[in-house]
Amino acid sequence: MRPRLKVAISTLIVQPGRSGSNESYLASLVRGLASLPDSVEYVLFISAGNRELFEGLDRRFQLVAVPGAAGSRVARIAIDQLVLGRWAGQLNANVLHFPGTVGSALRLRIPQVVTVHYDLEPAHLPSISLLKRAYVNYLMRRTCRVARYVVVPSATFRAAFVKRWCVPPERVKVVYHGVQAAAGPASGSDPDHHGDDVLRRFGLEPGFLLCVTNALPHKNIPRLLDAYRLLRSRGVSQPLVLVGDIPPGKLRTWLQQGAAASICREAIILTGFLAHGDVLALYRHAGMMATPTLTESSSMPVLEAMANGCPVVASNIAVHREIAGAAVRLVDPESAEAFAGAIQEVLEDPAERDRLLAAGHGVASKFSWDRTAREMVALYAEAAGS
Repeated sequence: MRPRLKVAISTLIVQPGRSGSNESYLASLVRGLASLPDSVEYVLFISAGNRELFEGLDRRFQLVAVPGAAGSRVARIAIDQLVLGRWAGQLNANVLHFPGTVGSALRLRIPQVVTVHYDLEPAHLPSISLLKRAYVNYLMRRTCRVARYVVVPSATFRAAFVKRWCVPPERVKVVYHGVQAAAGPASGSDPDHHGDDVLRRFGLEPGFLLCVTNALPHKNIPRLLDAYRLLRSRGVSQPLVLVGDIPPGKLRTWLQQGAAASICREAIILTGFLAHGDVLALYRHAGMMATPTLTESSSMPVLEAMANGCPVVASNIAVHREIAGAAVRLVDPESAEAFAGAIQEVLEDPAERDRLLAAGHGVASKFSWDRTAREMVALYAEAAGS
């Protein structure tokens, strides 16, 4: 008789409001697992700071508070590395999932499944200290050696990851992220109170330009600012809204150094980190979203934009071709002129906008967190040998 599957999941990497896509990924995955009509049991190792993200789940989910996990990053890392494997075994879990890119360096008594969201590609390196680079590289090597399965969010990233880390291909599995539409009305004629509140908070009217991003070099935001300067010179008046971890000082530096120096600072709105529901509301009210990133392992903002009725102009990189294809406008990420031209066409050509909206809805409908959860449960079961 097969043992009942019991999965332990470390949520310690998530600190609400400070964890970016890790937070939305993990919270959405857990909701997907909770929606499945199966008998899998779960142990969620939580901290005092993130408990609210996981409360209200059914009896299959046991929340285990980890003392000290809400403290320093060093403490959280030590607990993940040295404590949770043994604790999961004591709670009779038969697989342990680390969803935050690296697993435990130890060879544990129970198998590990590790979701890897990114790799330290050359485009990331200028913003990462030598110490952190060494730490992540060491843990990645150990993760590749000891994890039963490494889960990645795209076939594009899988090919690069297998080649770089020399991992047996059969141990690296693609499980695409799901996508979530904003709760709210299906048409602009119905009230959207949450969306209205978000717009008022930032002084916005519908139709703004949106980019969900951060300040890392590979996000290529200076090129987007150059494109926005061209758009302003051509009469485009909509503000550019940058959502994510972008310090105001960084934006000032970009504007002072680049061709975009003539842009009025007031035309660009920095929101900082936002709750996931707020980001979804912004997609619903944006005129379009642009993402000029030079490299990505996945394409969650692109998927979420399409699911929420927001047309997308994106960099022509492999992962965008894989996941979105012709449902977005793909342009050369090194060309501000190409980005400006594509953005202006989407804003001013109703036929092109309608085409992108219809195609985007069709692509996004193929991705769901239920599907992601089902595929993860299948991997949990295979890793546990059940």
